[in-house]
Amino acid sequence: MRGTSQETDRAEVRMPWTGAMHALKGTVEGLLHNVRDRVRGARGVTVWQDEGPYYPGHAVVAATGSDLTRGFKASGRLFVLKGQVTDAQGSPVRGAEVQIWQTDDLHGRYLVEPSRAPRDPNFAYMGTCLTDTEGSFAFTTVRPRDYGIAFVRRAPHIHVKVFVGGLCKLTTQGYFDDERAMLGRDFVRALFLRTEQDREATVMKVERSREATQQAGAEVQEGSLHLVLAG
Repeated sequence: MRGTSQETDRAEVRMPWTGAMHALKGTVEGLLHNVRDRVRGARGVTVWQDEGPYYPGHAVVAATGSDLTRGFKASGRLFVLKGQVTDAQGSPVRGAEVQIWQTDDLHGRYLVEPSRAPRDPNFAYMGTCLTDTEGSFAFTTVRPRDYGIAFVRRAPHIHVKVFVGGLCKLTTQGYFDDERAMLGRDFVRALFLRTEQDREATVMKVERSREATQQAGAEVQEGSLHLVLAG
């Protein structure tokens, strides 16, 4: 399986000013996509959210695999992210490239973040997976940490991109239902997720994964995201 430390070594640390420009670009892009979908009358589709400052880049993420934990070796709370990609009519999207990236559960740092905290050598920080005939995908990862400054904090989340035919069709974020106290204070959710339906569509119900727990010999949680593309 792909996803060794060679891929993480390729990712360059992003300086603060560069990260800020990426964050601004991603915010504008996400808001424009949401306006476009509303103008087109798209209903029930997954709302775009910003890319944030620490997306490692398509080529870097594409070189990884679906196991971010290097065989359950990563530090922290193990988590299986499952999901399905469909179009607005409910038909599964086969062969879509789903990419994720996130903080670790050790120090709450991103791979390309300029941080004094060390990287977890057994965590890939990013992964990629192609959907099957049912549009399904799955990643083995860890629970991300919350982060921020003082009262401006982000709830724990996993960034997600979906590519179809090499084109990015969705950039969004997934959250955890056992972090409700922080979800209401998350400024990104407040900016992008304007309706209760949109907010709930991005929240994963956290449960115990019996199969993964048996495989890992340790407690593993799981959650699911349904990603609906506007076309």
